[in-house]
Amino acid sequence: MLRGESCEQRPVQRHVPLHIGGTGPTTLALAAEIADTVGLAGPGRDRLAEHVDRQIGWIRGAAQAANRTPEIQLLLHTVAVLPHRFAAEEIVAARLPELSTQEARQSPYVLVGSQGDIAEKLFAVQSRWGISHFTIRFEAMTAFAPVLARLRDQN
Repeated sequence: MLRGESCEQRPVQRHVPLHIGGTGPTTLALAAEIADTVGLAGPGRDRLAEHVDRQIGWIRGAAQAANRTPEIQLLLHTVAVLPHRFAAEEIVAARLPELSTQEARQSPYVLVGSQGDIAEKLFAVQSRWGISHFTIRFEAMTAFAPVLARLRDQN
């Protein structure tokens, strides 16, 4: 795949970080073996917490076999910063009809509620799955900015 390939143009830095994202066992195992960062992007019911448990297991198993510890990144599909969690949950129900309210609450891909609720969930996701990088969609950036400031203050 990448072995034996060459590039005439040399990067400025010694090591160019490689990020590989996926959802299935083959892609995630390969990513864990060779990438600096493994990205998770859960479509549909792959957003369930139980599925993320399996994905993290695939990543950790392959990384351990390769004696590596890649960073793990997650694409946040739904972010709704609202003062009341229940109003935010209505938004989630409309955007993600494949998930129940309880499933959405447990999914690391879904952040809904107040700034405090979201900051708390991000710390919980990091603690449970070891996810250290989160990607926010453009349309959620403005609403997420105060959460980011809160996270900085808590560290």
